[in-house]
Amino acid sequence: MKSLAIEVTPADAGRTLQALLHDRGSFSHREARGLIDVGAVRQPSGGGQGRRPAVIRPGDYAHRVVPGERYEILLDPGRRYRPQPRPRPV
Repeated sequence: MKSLAIEVTPADAGRTLQALLHDRGSFSHREARGLIDVGAVRQPSGGGQGRRPAVIRPGDYAHRVVPGERYEILLDPGRRYRPQPRPRPV
């Protein structure tokens, strides 16, 4: 596994997590959505000191980032990351 850390700067404030991964992590938009869907994107601090890392929920592409937040992306170099299909209504 490979790890990549991205810290949100004031210039990135209010952007979506998907856009942050695309622009700062050099992922395609499709790969960024796939990384979020498989749980590969985490906030190491978990939103508070001494807490477990928070995994970004699948489908939460529009999560707005705040300056100072830090995200860790865990990558498997041999894997292709694709977004999961949305569940069909019953």
